[in-house]
Amino acid sequence: MAGALLVYPGTMHGLIGKMRSVEGKADELIDILTAGSDAMPGCLSYVVARDAEDEDAIWITEVWVDAESHRASLALPQVQDAMARGRPLIAGFEQHVATAPVAASTERYRSTGVQRAAGLEPAAGGEQLGQLGQLEQLRDLHRHGVWADARMLTAVKAADGTAAESTRELAHIRGAQETWLARIGERQATLPVWPELSSEEIEREGARLDGAWSELFGGLAPSDLERQITYRNSRGEQSTSSLADIATHVALHAQYHRGKANAALRDIGAEAVNVDYITWRRLGSPEV
Repeated sequence: MAGALLVYPGTMHGLIGKMRSVEGKADELIDILTAGSDAMPGCLSYVVARDAEDEDAIWITEVWVDAESHRASLALPQVQDAMARGRPLIAGFEQHVATAPVAASTERYRSTGVQRAAGLEPAAGGEQLGQLGQLEQLRDLHRHGVWADARMLTAVKAADGTAAESTRELAHIRGAQETWLARIGERQATLPVWPELSSEEIEREGARLDGAWSELFGGLAPSDLERQITYRNSRGEQSTSSLADIATHVALHAQYHRGKANAALRDIGAEAVNVDYITWRRLGSPEV
């Protein structure tokens, strides 16, 4: 076997589809389908193949970093253009199967075309693969955080106005998320680091921030994690951190303050909420 086996944590997204071209138009349709296919962030593999026995049948096999990357690709200008030009040449779709890829040969990922398609710059050793795994982990931590914050907010609401300290901690999580998002986007934050928010305001701001962070993660290529962000910290000092370090900090910071919110719930006689990452994974990584 040429290359070691690379096993993924299960977040990759695969698609296998069969389409039929208008009679005699397969070559033209294949040209449209493959044009620009090496510039789709998050796409690890995109293979267009003829059917061995049917000259008008075309098979497309795709592997993506995750489902979000695939969904985001549908808005790319080159994909929109290909869809518009290819639609008159498609006679119909015969099969469409979603898969969950779990392993691949690392030799496959030494291909310059695959590195470029996945947003990976050539580097020594396994650095590209490490960046890819890191991006998947950060996306996972974000999804866990969305679930955990929703559970915490439900508990705070159930306390019927007596969980002021817990509410304050949850508001701080949102204030910090907005602060770092503003630093990344080089804009003014719309919330202070310690905002005074009601549970309803936390819910509203939380939905906005969860969506903004999801959009950020969905548009990242692995190599973007090394992007350096320059900002002023809470003491007014200029600092610079990588996007990877910022995203990691945001996830760990939030979990720390969820712990403080849980402690405050216990102080008023309410039950603490299990928001452990491992619990989320055991439950099947549920979406909110």
